Amino acid sequence: MIAKKGREASLMKRAVLFMLRILTATMLIWMAGFVPALIPSASAAGKNAKTAIEYIPDGETVLFDQDGVKLMLTGEVEDKGVTDLKLKVRFENHTDKDLELAYQGTVNGKKLKKKTMLRSRAEAGKVSEPAISLNYGDLGLLRFSDLREMKLDFMIQITETLSSSSSSSSSSSSDSSGSVSVSSSSSSSSSASSWKTVGTYKTIKGIAVTFPEAPEGETGLRYFEEQPLLPHLMNYAEVKVKSSSSSSSNGKVTAASYGFAPAKKGTSAKKVLDQYLEALKRSGLEVMGGDSGYVIMSGTTVLAKISLEKDVIQFTLIP
Repeated sequence: MIAKKGREASLMKRAVLFMLRILTATMLIWMAGFVPALIPSASAAGKNAKTAIEYIPDGETVLFDQDGVKLMLTGEVEDKGVTDLKLKVRFENHTDKDLELAYQGTVNGKKLKKKTMLRSRAEAGKVSEPAISLNYGDLGLLRFSDLREMKLDFMIQITETLSSSSSSSSSSSSDSSGSVSVSSSSSSSSSASSWKTVGTYKTIKGIAVTFPEAPEGETGLRYFEEQPLLPHLMNYAEVKVKSSSSSSSNGKVTAASYGFAPAKKGTSAKKVLDQYLEALKRSGLEVMGGDSGYVIMSGTTVLAKISLEKDVIQFTLIP
């Protein structure tokens, strides 16, 4: 009797284990049919991932080309080291709408301030060639060679022309309402056109651009030949040489002097000098003195003495 009950219990246990195995196998088969659909494949993940665009130094770098609108960096750079680094762009509008472009984002991880945002208008079927302006001081940049990465969102707005005119040159300004006025002039007549934003055409987010590192020792700066530690004034402003002289001993230059004046009429020599001195400070050089004259130093080494005399910036270089 006891033996019979033991056999029955053993059979019951085997039956339960058998049923559990069947249930487990059934669940595995059921899961196999659904899990792949829940996990994205490697190819799908690759399509969704955004790859950074590599900047082409001597050519065009296309940032986007969508729905009749194309934007590219032309490779032309304005890098004077004074206020803004400017990357020239080509904004092509192949649509039947007048469009305006604005952008925001980060550069080297630092957020662009609102004042650096660009607004550029390209009429239907036309091209605009403005520049993305990056403030040296706000972004901690010394020169273009410091630029490593840029992540931007672009807002393309539809505009409506309020009045129009044609002429040989133009300038623009904007107010808080978003309306932009463009004043145009020529030798024979002058008039004005203006437009306003009436809607959004497209928003393109997350355009990332990486910039190659400059070769070791290459900064893109020009230095005074007599004092290779001092960046030349011509890096930062358009100037012309008014005077120059040098003295030497045993074939070696012992002192050199230059006088520079702004190349463009109406440009303040004092403003040019102030901007130059600020650029020197950002580069790590020490600027001592005041309006009567300045001494430029690298550590304990005196590089030059600079003064402003009758709108001429005078340099005395210490080799």
